[in-house]
Amino acid sequence: AMHIRMVSGSDDFIVFERKVGEMVHRFRSKFVPSDKDPSVKVPQQYTEIQAPAHFDKGLIFPLNKDLGEAGCMFQSEIVMCNFMGDPSCELSSYMSGERRIVELGCGTGLLGIVIAQMGQRVVLTDMPHVLGQVEDNVRANLEGEAAARVEVSPLTWGDEEHHRERGTFDLVLCSDLVYKEETKEPLVATLRAVTRPGSLIAMAFERRRKAVEDSFMALCAEHFEADQLAIPYQEDNGVLVYLMRPRV
Repeated sequence: AMHIRMVSGSDDFIVFERKVGEMVHRFRSKFVPSDKDPSVKVPQQYTEIQAPAHFDKGLIFPLNKDLGEAGCMFQSEIVMCNFMGDPSCELSSYMSGERRIVELGCGTGLLGIVIAQMGQRVVLTDMPHVLGQVEDNVRANLEGEAAARVEVSPLTWGDEEHHRERGTFDLVLCSDLVYKEETKEPLVATLRAVTRPGSLIAMAFERRRKAVEDSFMALCAEHFEADQLAIPYQEDNGVLVYLMRPRV
């Protein structure tokens, strides 16, 4: 079951914890010396993800408020991580063999980092100004062969020429990309450009703006067949996950 609780750590930590399937999501605020005045302590906020089945240690992601949504951790990313490691889910079959996997709008890079930990190669894409954060998070959480399995690359939705250069992918991952009406057409154009018959798209998002989300899925339905995945441990987080395939 999914649950939320406040954890009293020490004078230096305030911890918010949520269990999402097999993963533990903690939001921490650690007090550290200020850059301007080391005698003054200021809160430093970050997310910690623990997935006992895959990692020896927790994954750390600093909160980057300057990047807006791209600097935050969302529940849909963590739900997707669970599916990648669930043998009963089709997505887990992509964690072995030679597969071309890309994530659009990767934000923190959590999903790609988890995939690399599982032993698979992945391309993480986002707007150019977000990529520094992604590279920092990859360096902080992966090393050696696992880090080498991650490629970080800029990708702007709707840039068909760039997409054609990259080719198509076996699996396209999308977490919490559906929140603005004006981005739905460029995003769908990109999904069409990076897929081919036989490709699979995993689309996850939290229910926030029903009209926008329904409009986006209606546009997707013109080009893709979609099946909704059941989330067995979900109680109240409102995450929807769809597996979509190009219409032939």
